[in-house]
Amino acid sequence: KNLLIKKKSTQGMSLVELLLVVGLAAIILAGMFVAYNKVQSTNAANTESTNISTLRAGVKNLYGSSTSYTGLTNAVLLNARVVPDNMREATGAVGATAITNSFGGAVVITPSTFGTGAQPNNAFQIVYPRVPADVCAKLVVAVAQSFDRVVAGSQTVKNTSSATGNAINVANAATGCNVNGGASITMTSL
Repeated sequence: KNLLIKKKSTQGMSLVELLLVVGLAAIILAGMFVAYNKVQSTNAANTESTNISTLRAGVKNLYGSSTSYTGLTNAVLLNARVVPDNMREATGAVGATAITNSFGGAVVITPSTFGTGAQPNNAFQIVYPRVPADVCAKLVVAVAQSFDRVVAGSQTVKNTSSATGNAINVANAATGCNVNGGASITMTSL
């Protein structure tokens, strides 16, 4: 009898106990994965929000009190060193024109005309392509206050020259950002 008790106490875990441990570990890992992805998308939105704010401030400082953004190009901004380093081409060559966001989209900054009857090139726009859906709406809402018009995908999120004024349409942001392959965000500033 003593031998039976001794033998039973030295056995390992039963199959049911092992399955419970493996199942619990899988649930914990799945929870960590979901939390990690949310943190990553929030970090990406914050990084890109900072990049966009830096670009906008750089253009405003470069053109100062000018009423026209005629001649504004990616190359001008790169040569003036107003583009954040993490958005520049790796070579950093003089005359380079590529500005790239964290998602691999080629960012384009050009003069624009904003408002009915406005002078040509009285504004500039930043086109931010390939923004993933999980980052897009957060990014649009974060930067919209700094711009006069914001379009996500095909949806107008903000337009100060319309009846909605400074209001941000979050529903339009969510709809416009829900694009496979990433949405394009166009931001216009006077």
